Order: sequence, then C-alpha cells, then structure tokens
Amino acid sequence: MTSYSKVGDFYAQGIGTEQDLVRAYMMYDLGGTASSGKKAELAEQMTQAQIDEAVSLSRQWQEEHNSYRPSYHGLEAQGSDGHYEYH
Repeated sequence: MTSYSKVGDFYAQGIGTEQDLVRAYMMYDLGGTASSGKKAELAEQMTQAQIDEAVSLSRQWQEEHNSYRPSYHGLEAQGSDGHYEYH
C-alpha cells in the first residue's frame, strides 16, 4: 500500500479530517495503478463531475511536482520521454 493510498483512505472514511471523496480519489490516483481498485470502488459513490475534479487535481499536483503516475489510460499514454500524457 502506498502512502497516497493510506491518505486516500483517511479522506474516504473521514479519519482525522472531514470525509472528502474528491480528495480521496485524487490521492488514490496519485497512488498510481496500485490504487486502481480503491478508485473503482470510490467512483461508485461519486458523480462524474466529482471524478473529473479529482483527476484534474491529481494531474495538477503531478505537473507541479514533475512526478507522473500511470492512469486508466495505461502505459500506452506514456510519452517517448517517459512522462505520461493525459488527454
């Protein structure tokens, strides 16, 4: 389990913070493919707008920290220089 996944659990369950499904999904997204099952479970409780917001926040964080994670798009979205391209 990644630390991002653990933080996602805290947001999803409201442990030590208010429950925030968008932030939880964002953290699971930052956990990369290791958290894909948790993202899928959480997505069942969310609207598409919430999921889109969470993915946007995750991509923004990744851009700001120059640290890219695999997405639902898989490795085919990986650019020739090793970064992940999101469309």
